[in-house]
Amino acid sequence: MKGAKRVILGLAGLGMAAALGGCGILRGAGNTATDLNPEDDTYYTMWIHSGPGSSYYTEYEDNPAVKYAETMTWGEEGKSIFIDFVIPPANKEPDDLQNMYINGNLTHVLDGVICDSADIMYANNRIIDLTEYVNQYMPNYKKVLDTVEDVRKSAVFNIDGEEKILGIVTVNESYKDVNFGYEYRRDWIVKYGSNPQTGAAFSGGYTDESDPDSWEDDVVFPSGGSDPVYISDWEWMFGIFETAMEDMGIDDGYCISMYYPGYMWSGGLCSSFGGGTPMFYVNDQGQACFGGVSDSFRTYLECLSAWYEKGWLDKTFDQKTSDAHYAIDSAKIHQGKIGIWYGQQSTLGNRIYNQNDPSQTPLAEGIFVAGAPMPINDIYGPEECRNVIPDCTAAGVGMQGSPVYITTKAVEDGKDIAALCAFFDYFYTEEGAVVKTVGLNQEQVQASGSDFYEKNGLTEGAYTNVSDGEYRYRLADALALDGGNLKIAVSADKMPGLALVKSVDKCQSATFRASMDAWIKYPNIGLWNGPPGFLIEEEDSKAIDKIRTKLLNYMDAHTMEFIKGQKDVTDDKTWEDWCTMLRKQNYEKALNLVQPYVEKYDFRQP
Repeated sequence: MKGAKRVILGLAGLGMAAALGGCGILRGAGNTATDLNPEDDTYYTMWIHSGPGSSYYTEYEDNPAVKYAETMTWGEEGKSIFIDFVIPPANKEPDDLQNMYINGNLTHVLDGVICDSADIMYANNRIIDLTEYVNQYMPNYKKVLDTVEDVRKSAVFNIDGEEKILGIVTVNESYKDVNFGYEYRRDWIVKYGSNPQTGAAFSGGYTDESDPDSWEDDVVFPSGGSDPVYISDWEWMFGIFETAMEDMGIDDGYCISMYYPGYMWSGGLCSSFGGGTPMFYVNDQGQACFGGVSDSFRTYLECLSAWYEKGWLDKTFDQKTSDAHYAIDSAKIHQGKIGIWYGQQSTLGNRIYNQNDPSQTPLAEGIFVAGAPMPINDIYGPEECRNVIPDCTAAGVGMQGSPVYITTKAVEDGKDIAALCAFFDYFYTEEGAVVKTVGLNQEQVQASGSDFYEKNGLTEGAYTNVSDGEYRYRLADALALDGGNLKIAVSADKMPGLALVKSVDKCQSATFRASMDAWIKYPNIGLWNGPPGFLIEEEDSKAIDKIRTKLLNYMDAHTMEFIKGQKDVTDDKTWEDWCTMLRKQNYEKALNLVQPYVEKYDFRQP
């Protein structure tokens, strides 16, 4: 399988200018935007999928970073602008959007996170062609389109043989962190393991008992590094976990947890055995595939069957039907009885152990949990299923974020589209990218006229500038320590623009950062999701979903029979019977429906 090639660019790579200019951006003397009224040509309405949460402010107009941007003037005439944000009721977002379509009361700008694809919106006369506006008033965004192919695919469409820019798409500086991934008991490896090359005992532990991430050790895996890479590394860990559980008297624990159907439809561990998912995915030849009948899934089942027989796998995994895939058997995890599980950031390091919790067992004392990348199969199945980089993982898809569209309603109401485009283009400059992603500095806070920063302990601003070679900005302590949504509330996150990732020092420890990097080690390029804003025709969607539901119903009911040894996955006749039953669910029809969309969006980079 070919490796993924993605261009991960910083601001310098995109040619972003630190100074403002080039599209009529002027610094205003004060916030005159609030003096505008709905009839003015720079008073815009914008539908956004969700707000910051009522714990901070309910109206997005109160966002301090947006208020700061509105202190400037825009376009060739230097106009102030104001955006009136429309937030749909929670869990009613699709209905709210459809009501706007049906009633013809579109806002001037649409957050495209759940909209139809741009070409469909354009064909239905809901959004406008932005080509000339981008070329004339958005030099920084134009540079993104010319540089980052993922973004171009989400923004530029061939309409009747002519390329048109239909969306203003956010570009991520690099792959963003994810919330879930595999994690393991590294403290057990230190205590009960030994160096596979020398036989010497490992050493390590906490350097600061009050810091959940202050862990150091000299662990070496059989593959030669300090982190697990292969299935053989995982099986080496299982042996150590067995020793640990026996020594600690754990008779109801196990080495690794498993989601109740025996697989995750989106790939995950299944992708480690040749790539793909047990459901629909795109292979490295650009073909839509169904993984339930693949050698990859068969090899995955062969591996899990072996783990189950050896006692490494949770014997009752199929009974935990109420557990989310990222919170399987949470009670035993917090009791310190499991070796590897698919979990969340909140269970990394020593965050599981709370000595003041009466339900906490002593087994979790001294625990250290580290994140692991998806393993690469080097043991099971045919050669074509070995040493293949996983391609359907926990990592994000592509470098692009959600698009923003300007609607035909903005033209009908006589709005100044040029000034609005100049405003959006600001967020593709270096200063604008910081305002969008991180927030405001002290000077900008004062200019915004907002007291939000002061009320939330950010009197010095959201960040400081640094120049240590790796980062350019360091979060303020109040943001670095925040476990809620304050980071979102202080920044203009709903605006399109450049989203900073690797340039920002989030003040994370080396061990926590290593876990985050492990979870996004392999790009998620095979999962058939398409770019943001990607949707398919309703008729095709219904047909595909109907087939997908039948496939999942059958697989959910019978996959565990292979894992628990009730059926022999290595027996050709048994496997062919399985494939025959899945063919009866008509997955070939679904693939024929999927393929044109795969070719149209071509989101996978070989």
